Amino acid sequence: MAGPVDRDYWNHNTAYHPWLVAIAAEHRGDVLDVGCGDGLLAQRLARVSRSVTGIDPDPAAIERAADRLALYYRSLLRWRR
Repeated sequence: MAGPVDRDYWNHNTAYHPWLVAIAAEHRGDVLDVGCGDGLLAQRLARVSRSVTGIDPDPAAIERAADRLALYYRSLLRWRR
């Protein structure tokens, strides 16, 4: 489920999100989000994937990503740094 901010959020990476989500939706498999940041792409991928693993070197980013998705996708996601 998208939060109210997710529809309007933009950075240079979000332009690729529809393309990446479409690829993931075709395969419905396991996805690795390298440099997951705050988890926006992981959130979008979780809707169409068997599982998502997000990795990021920044512990604060991992914490924000985990918080973003905790309510909806806890069993589907793994976070690593």
